[in-house]
Amino acid sequence: MLLGRSRSRAAAGDRPRRAVPRDGWFLLVLAVGFAVRLGPLLAAGRLGGVLEYDDGVYYSASAAVLQGSWPYRDFVFVHPPGVALLLLPVTWLATVTSDTVALATARVLVCATGALTAALTYRYLRDRSRPAAVVAGLLYAVWRLPARAEHTILLEPVLALALVVALLLLDGARRAADGVPPGRRLRLLAASGAVMGLSLGVKVWAAAGCLVLLVHVLRSVRPRDGVTAWVVGLAAGAAVPYGFGLLAGTRAFVAQVVGLQVGREAPDSVAERVSRLADLAGLGGLDPVAGRLPDLWLGLGCLAVLAACCVRVARRHPAERHLVALGVLQVAMVLLAPASWYHYLAFAAPVLAVLVGLAVAGPPAA
Repeated sequence: MLLGRSRSRAAAGDRPRRAVPRDGWFLLVLAVGFAVRLGPLLAAGRLGGVLEYDDGVYYSASAAVLQGSWPYRDFVFVHPPGVALLLLPVTWLATVTSDTVALATARVLVCATGALTAALTYRYLRDRSRPAAVVAGLLYAVWRLPARAEHTILLEPVLALALVVALLLLDGARRAADGVPPGRRLRLLAASGAVMGLSLGVKVWAAAGCLVLLVHVLRSVRPRDGVTAWVVGLAAGAAVPYGFGLLAGTRAFVAQVVGLQVGREAPDSVAERVSRLADLAGLGGLDPVAGRLPDLWLGLGCLAVLAACCVRVARRHPAERHLVALGVLQVAMVLLAPASWYHYLAFAAPVLAVLVGLAVAGPPAA
């Protein structure tokens, strides 16, 4: 009997079980990112307290939708309704607990979202260059720019996570092109487009990612049925939030989402616009008494570093030039926008972290 069992195990040994690999760096980036975001809230005892104006607006909008009100028709809302829909489980939780508990839960989820974005930023580069992946992932995890935005209910954390997920799905479709049933590849492409469409339903600034990834798909995906799958996914993802918003009335939707945003008061000088880039360093407003000069120099310095990284990546990593284009476009949108707040640039943080990782620790050009 024992001999028979030994032979059975020996036979089974011919087909060894594949253990699920554990990536220590992935887990480290995830843990650091979560601690950096949640730690200050817990230390200050403000997890369920008042933090922002915007998070209250988004929470209240979702609570109003839960009670049967329509954005744009029953109350003013200057963004697509995606965030109000995403928060419905949280605002429902408030009906059985309290607003304080629901807000605290939402903030923990946002902190987890930021940590996951950091870990997936690492994952995106891992198979290209482990050192570059570690630099990009840890940079995102501790970088004050995204960490400041990913502590409460804001729009940029959703855009950042959606973009990284869409890039990973596109990467999976590229890897699935060889020796994998075409159906799986098409599903990955459609899912990538759908994620971008959903993010477009949260904030129209996601259009930068949609545009660049569309061009990238058109240039790199063969056969053309893959392009169709991505575009169909994009349309389907955007149809959910935009369909909900347009039901309240097309004229009101456009007037509030587009008209009120475009009508914001713009800065008077180029220097003030460049000063917005000081937020890249997470050090904006160092000396308010001295005016905007410190922010201007910080902005110029950040712009120079960003330009150097973009040039280096474009030369050494031609396959990632679409990310260079996306990073430049995202930063340009913040520079040209009528108004800007500290969290606006955070939607560009994943791409910028990847560019820094590749520029600093990426493999040499072949």
